[in-house]
Amino acid sequence: MANNYAQFSENVFFDLTPEEIAWLNKMGRLDEEDEDDIKILDEVFMGRDEEMSVPGCDWKITDENSLWCYSEEYYSEINTALFLQTFIKTFRPDAIVSITSASYCSRLRDNEFGGVWIVVSANEIRTGSTWSMIEMVVEELQKKQEEGVKQ
Repeated sequence: MANNYAQFSENVFFDLTPEEIAWLNKMGRLDEEDEDDIKILDEVFMGRDEEMSVPGCDWKITDENSLWCYSEEYYSEINTALFLQTFIKTFRPDAIVSITSASYCSRLRDNEFGGVWIVVSANEIRTGSTWSMIEMVVEELQKKQEEGVKQ
């Protein structure tokens, strides 16, 4: 049996303030059974149907007061993005952060290796993958070939 993994490691925010650290620590201790915590989760997930898991990845505050987000095996792209967007909206509305992750399989299988990118701002979340980029480029080249344009 093969296992699929998604790994990344990014320091996304530097020079965290005591207020930001307190907020992050609260987010790391949310209880999905507690009414007040459920309200916080509802704000973060804005009515989406995703499993409400914050932050969606592993994280820790480094000795240098930066937020290190990472995944050794699996993470939720959308939950991680929503967590980061909530932080940005709350504390750093002009910030834009990005994450790139590697997707791979424990066995050599066709099309099981690639990656994902996420860019988050206060107002937008954009994501993509190596697979979608390849598909887009192939379609573009095929269209040019059909039109008789040579590369």
